[in-house]
Amino acid sequence: MTGKFIKGTIPWNKGKSEVYSNDTIKKMRESHIGQRLGVRRVPLGFIPWNKGKTGVYSLNSRKKMSDSQKGRKLSEEHKRKIGLAGKERKISEEHKRKISLANTGKKHPHSDETRRKMSMAHQGTNGSNWVGFTEPIRKQIENSLQYKQWRQKIFIRDDFICKECGQRGGELNAHHKDKTFVQLLEEVKLNLPLLPLYEGVMIYSPFWDVENGVTVHEKCHKNLHKKH
Repeated sequence: MTGKFIKGTIPWNKGKSEVYSNDTIKKMRESHIGQRLGVRRVPLGFIPWNKGKTGVYSLNSRKKMSDSQKGRKLSEEHKRKIGLAGKERKISEEHKRKISLANTGKKHPHSDETRRKMSMAHQGTNGSNWVGFTEPIRKQIENSLQYKQWRQKIFIRDDFICKECGQRGGELNAHHKDKTFVQLLEEVKLNLPLLPLYEGVMIYSPFWDVENGVTVHEKCHKNLHKKH
């Protein structure tokens, strides 16, 4: 007896009831708690055979896997769970640093025409120039230690003197002069699309370029933004 199923064979327990005792049924049920049908339980600490390996699958195999996913539709519940999983994901400082280095000096993947279309799609209430979009992230960034340190460096360099009216001291702000705050946010979204916007800003070095900042009095700062 090999145990191999032969087509047409009638299972020994077909049509029978009370084949297993209540105790056996309970044990069978408990052994399947937490398991999904068709999914093998992987022991803690198990290392996949293909971890760290490249070129494991042939081009033909990868094409078949890709084709099998085309047209696949996810349920709203599945989408919700994916969204929640992304929000809970924590990215280490080392990972952020590597992402930043990998994107430094890299040519933008989108053509000028594609970027123009993306820009058009973000105009109006969908765009980052909309006050309702920039204000929450602006406050979050300005309350960060990194922003306060960037601002302090600019004040010290300019000897706490407003570059517009020449007044020393008072209510001073740090103003982005060449690339505006909004333009830098757009760059972060384009160059670091996989990161939440705030985390992307924190590791995007052009955002913290002291040479792009200038000391201005609060009133002068407001006037500069009115001009633009």
